[in-house]
Amino acid sequence: MNTIGFPNMDLYSDHEQGGEESFWPSFTDIMMVIVMTFLLITVAVILNNWQLVDNLKTSIAAERQAMAKAQSALQVVQAKAKENETLEERLARLETLLATRTQNLHQMQQQQQQTQLALETTQQTLKNAQATIQNLQQESQQRTQAFVALQQSLDQHKQQIVTLEKARKAAEAASQEAQQKLVSVNETLEKTGRELQTLRQKDIEGHERLVSLQGEYDALDKKYQKLLRPARSSKNKHVVRVAFLKRGANYSYQLTDEGQPTETLNRANLHKKLAGLKQKYGDELYVKIIIPESSSVSHAEAWKFTSEILKRYDYYHSTESSQ
Repeated sequence: MNTIGFPNMDLYSDHEQGGEESFWPSFTDIMMVIVMTFLLITVAVILNNWQLVDNLKTSIAAERQAMAKAQSALQVVQAKAKENETLEERLARLETLLATRTQNLHQMQQQQQQTQLALETTQQTLKNAQATIQNLQQESQQRTQAFVALQQSLDQHKQQIVTLEKARKAAEAASQEAQQKLVSVNETLEKTGRELQTLRQKDIEGHERLVSLQGEYDALDKKYQKLLRPARSSKNKHVVRVAFLKRGANYSYQLTDEGQPTETLNRANLHKKLAGLKQKYGDELYVKIIIPESSSVSHAEAWKFTSEILKRYDYYHSTESSQ
């Protein structure tokens, strides 16, 4: 039977399920039974010790009354026996009486010590019981606070679920609209891409024509310059041969120096090698460009490469560029 109104722990149900007992009320009932049992045992121990104290007090009072009666009777006997009693008999009787009273007093002191010990044990039991009750009260308060915090967290979680559900529906609607727009944009992009591809092709063709015209212009200018200056010659020059190779999309370069084996280099290492030769031989360096028939280099690429290498490293063209 659910005796305490604890919150419903179901995250997605707004109504309590009839006939089902919650876990937490059952746990609270168990804790309550344990506390009540502990209190009943404590009370029983206290009552038992209290009864023992009362019995001890009654025994002490009865003993005192018996001692008083014995003293009265002893006084009567002593009064009657004084006439016939000698001094030694009186002394022996007094010693015996003193030993008896001393033994009785020692027994009473032991009983009082036992009683005091029982009282101290009872007081310690009561203190322990009070400390246990306080701890249970604190745990109960902490559990109540935890239940309240859990209920608040559940309420916030439900609100977040409602908010997320609304956001999900809005996102679905926006997604459908975005998909429609995306289809339209894709169609536009495809059309633009086709147009861009056409323009790129035209740009490539125009660039190749420009390079070709530039080559033709450079050839004419070269011929004109040759008319004005001595012809380029490898006589008395240090000759270096550079081969430009292309296999598919891969470029490579071969450099052959006089008296040295042929080296296969990449673009950066080729320039580094030629720069070293230029620094070493200066105006005595003659660079011969070779385009093998097996190479798939285009005319524009060959012309651009030849112009770049000769202008930077060849004695004839580098002097021409400086002029």
